[in-house]
Amino acid sequence: MEKILKEPGIYANVTYEEYFQWDAINNSVLWKLKTSSPMHVKHYLDFPPASTDALRIGSALHIMVLEPQLFDSRFVVAPKVDRRTKIGKETWAAFEETLNGRQALTLAESANLTQMYDALKRQEAYQYITGRLDEDTELAIVWDDEVTGLRCKAKLDYARRDSYILCDLKTTGDASERGFRSSVEKYGYYQQAAMYTDGWAALTGDQCSFLFIAIEKDAPHCGCAYDTDENTFQAGRNSYREAMKLWKHCVETDTWPGYNDGEVALLTSSPWLLTRESVGSHQVTP
Repeated sequence: MEKILKEPGIYANVTYEEYFQWDAINNSVLWKLKTSSPMHVKHYLDFPPASTDALRIGSALHIMVLEPQLFDSRFVVAPKVDRRTKIGKETWAAFEETLNGRQALTLAESANLTQMYDALKRQEAYQYITGRLDEDTELAIVWDDEVTGLRCKAKLDYARRDSYILCDLKTTGDASERGFRSSVEKYGYYQQAAMYTDGWAALTGDQCSFLFIAIEKDAPHCGCAYDTDENTFQAGRNSYREAMKLWKHCVETDTWPGYNDGEVALLTSSPWLLTRESVGSHQVTP
């Protein structure tokens, strides 16, 4: 796929297909670089994985909430049929002919999405994304990192410019403070918050807060919103800058090593295992 070089700026109405073609580094690649290896990242870029159910549902909720005018052109509810029967097969074949590139949702998925949206509306943070300006929704931004000189890109859910808030909608299994903190650390959301706000500042000069709006995927769809504190921002900034340096080295040298650069490494055991097996200083006194 041919890459497109975009100039730094703020772009509206950019599809994910177009955004993917932009020749710039983004947070998801940098996070994969930190949590796997350059070899894994190179394979990921050369052979992009197929979409998962979780990504499909997350995308559907984003469009339902942030771009409702596009929902019917992107998603459609599939008929409930038994495709083991002749009539079911015929009904399903007729339905597939009407997709026209749209993604199918089951009746249960559609009902679940509606319940998630209704629960989201009861959150205090919903005020930041309701009554919004469409031109500030799903913005794609491109900027040059001042430290490495790398061209970067990001896709923002919503920029509340008058309040200096960048909003990010997340579906999650656990929206409690403890549960969502785990997701923030596991999936690198803290890195995303820092990189996105730094990119926005590079383009606008505005120092924004970053608001996560989390909604649980399963009933009762409890939700909560979390502002990002300065320590989390700094952790994310350190994280993405470290990954950027590695990315720059890999690109400039065209080297994409796996774990330990392919060298033999010493495998050590965890303190938990040594304690359990009473080894060395971890021996349990009888």
